Amino acid sequence: MNYHDLLTLDDKAYKEFSYYIEQSRGILTHLVRLGRYKWRYIFHALLRLGFTPRFIIKSQKTFWGKDLYMRILDQQFGPLLLFGTLIIEEHSLTRFLIKRIKSDDVFYDVGANYGFYTLLGNELAGEIHSFEPLPSVFLCLEKSIKGMSANCYLNNIALSDTAGKINFYDTSKKHRGTAASSMMKKVAEERLKNYNTISVSSTTLDDYVSNHKPPTIIKIDVEGAEELVVRGAMETFSKHKPLIIMEIWGKERLYGDSAHFKAVRMLLGLGYKAHHLDEDGEIHYLNEDSLGRHMAKLKRDNIVFS
Repeated sequence: MNYHDLLTLDDKAYKEFSYYIEQSRGILTHLVRLGRYKWRYIFHALLRLGFTPRFIIKSQKTFWGKDLYMRILDQQFGPLLLFGTLIIEEHSLTRFLIKRIKSDDVFYDVGANYGFYTLLGNELAGEIHSFEPLPSVFLCLEKSIKGMSANCYLNNIALSDTAGKINFYDTSKKHRGTAASSMMKKVAEERLKNYNTISVSSTTLDDYVSNHKPPTIIKIDVEGAEELVVRGAMETFSKHKPLIIMEIWGKERLYGDSAHFKAVRMLLGLGYKAHHLDEDGEIHYLNEDSLGRHMAKLKRDNIVFS
């Protein structure tokens, strides 16, 4: 599918989602939503009330018509069920990637989760490399990508600053919301609260790139471990200079002014410039002062480094 068609479909999904959010609360709102979304709204309401077994895996259509498999009690399932997209805060990144990824790009999706951006990249990029260490989530990712482009490489592995086995902290068997996870024990203890410790394989981006095409665009969303990913990618970033989109947490969020700020400083030290995304997916330069102010006031945001 070409990017013009994707932009049109994204516009439609975003307007529908925005209208849904802007509606006032009350009985009338529920009746309007019931009339508009019918069984999907009833199913979504039952999910929110916890009337569905938590480990059921089901596919939903993305706004461009591809099946995305995920746990139906994950909080991301609702937006996909109703609108075929992620939470509203991800719209700017979705829009940016549709506009930016071209057929000759090599797109790396680090922290792929269920694979929304991997599927989107598969529509646009020449090659995709996807990394998701959590086994239960990776199974969903494999189901979603099955039969897709032969140029989509899935890796059930964590990118970090070391190669081998590492501890990974996971809530997927204990949590009724997002299947949250992190390589960082501090994040698990203070943010995830109730988690399992599992062992997963890890490698560095530099090691991985030694046997694969380097990225031209890379998205990093690893729940507090961004510093480790960047530390293990310094040679790749210095030599190949891919465009980087990294989710960062601001000072209002736990752990934000430690791991994320260190990752940002490392990228700035390599000569990268930071940009924030507007609602239409366009980038706007942030000098160091404005970047600091931006990070201080946000909870989380996707920052583009070029």
